[in-house]
Amino acid sequence: MNIMANDFEILNTLKKIQEQVNQIQKSNRLMSPEHIAQALAFKQIKDELTEMKKMLVVLTKNQP
Repeated sequence: MNIMANDFEILNTLKKIQEQVNQIQKSNRLMSPEHIAQALAFKQIKDELTEMKKMLVVLTKNQP
């Protein structure tokens, strides 16, 4: 009976470890190199648009 209890505990522990591994793999897929590249490109585009908006504000303020 004690051996069966230990086996049950081991199986439960292995199941918990497998769930943690699955979560880590899922989070790694979310931060794949493609996702990181897309996020960086989006930030660069956003920064460029912000600069363009600033230039437009300056240009429109200087209009007579």
